[in-house]
Amino acid sequence: MKKSNILISTISALCVLSCGKSPNVAGGVETGNGIVAGIVAASEGSVVVSLIPENFNPVDSILNKRNSDTTGVDGAYSVSVPAGTYNLYAASASDKNKIDFVSKVVVIKDSTISPELRLESAVSLKVKLDAPANNAGTIWAEGSLFTAPFALGDTVAIFPAVPSLQPDFKLFKTENGIQSLIASTTLMKGNDGFSAYTTLIYDSTMNRLWAGTTYSGAFHYNTEKPIEYIQFDTAMVNSFKSGIVQITNHGNAIYIVTNREVLKFDEKNSSPFTSIFSGSQMIDVKMVQNGTPAYITSDSITIGTATVKIPGILSATACKDTLFAGTVDGKIHRLFNGIENNFSVDQIGAVWHLETNGMGKLFAAGRKGLAVIQNGVILKNWGSFGSDSAMGVRAMSPTSSGSIFILTKTNQLFLIDSDLSMKEVVGFKNLIPLDQQTPQQPFPIISIAVDENDNLWLLTLEGALLRIEL
Repeated sequence: MKKSNILISTISALCVLSCGKSPNVAGGVETGNGIVAGIVAASEGSVVVSLIPENFNPVDSILNKRNSDTTGVDGAYSVSVPAGTYNLYAASASDKNKIDFVSKVVVIKDSTISPELRLESAVSLKVKLDAPANNAGTIWAEGSLFTAPFALGDTVAIFPAVPSLQPDFKLFKTENGIQSLIASTTLMKGNDGFSAYTTLIYDSTMNRLWAGTTYSGAFHYNTEKPIEYIQFDTAMVNSFKSGIVQITNHGNAIYIVTNREVLKFDEKNSSPFTSIFSGSQMIDVKMVQNGTPAYITSDSITIGTATVKIPGILSATACKDTLFAGTVDGKIHRLFNGIENNFSVDQIGAVWHLETNGMGKLFAAGRKGLAVIQNGVILKNWGSFGSDSAMGVRAMSPTSSGSIFILTKTNQLFLIDSDLSMKEVVGFKNLIPLDQQTPQQPFPIISIAVDENDNLWLLTLEGALLRIEL
């Protein structure tokens, strides 16, 4: 245990693609100020972007309103501040669990810089106090808006929403009006709330589920056990330098995609994980052309030795030898035998989710709706499922019969049959474990997967797993 400053893990917050748009700089700029302007990529609705001085105390101070800006429909922000070092914080105006954080942004007089932002799911962070609190107080992170209140007698303080990949934070405690640097504190990680779960897949070759996390590596669970709810507790990987954003499988191989590389898993080897591709801002890996991996980043697709540049990639899926990629400008790009073409889906806007039902239909979810596409033609569009609405799509998973499950941000589940009829799957929300949440705030479901028996599995942000038999 350190006797000096306690710093949370030093991985920087995620920064992704710039969409090639010029930010709208509104209003005048004071002489001698610097401008921080850019775009929050793939933002779902308005985002509040704030520049926080690096020594800011969120308990005793109020951030100047001029240090913040709210994005418009194009995701653009612009803030004018005096020269200095700041932390850049972005948070969805409608969902407190969608944030991004970039530390140590240096603003220079009479200049403009453009950090790139993309909102990610926040996680909770528990801080164990040395002893039961003698008074009510607050743990806080310097240079941020993050606070963790505690009451008389508490032994733990909880930050409800912090970045899943924490930058360097110096923690302080304010108790009974006295401020002190925390010098002997335990950060409770893993299943205690520090590591968020990000993705879930079904591995048919071994009849098991795989789940990825931000800090605790990858987990697997044998689906044949007669348990409907578990808390993952056995890590196949101790830790990664960057969080897992996707897991996929092909044949007997499991591929784990982190923010910066793709690892192939073979449990027969003494060192089961092998890095097979490195790249910044990894999105996914899909299999095409008889099992050849296609590596997808935020601005490119690499198959073999060939790389195709496609700016603003948000999502991808594959059907046989054709790869589809959805982009922030409302287009779907097709890549077949090295030839790329694209078609517009302006009706749904930025394409955040793509999935195929295996029968020639493509399902695309974006800011304005959820569309079914065949041969480049939109067959049907449900506007109420746009991410600008409360029922925006969070995840999709196909079944063996050509149907597809749709999970919304409101924890509602829908099934679209192969004939494009839709029905809601009701009742499952009451089965989600609430733990320390109130009945009105169940843990958000973050990912879904269908097994070989068409049972649906739900994974929550905090690691609860539930099976639904339909």
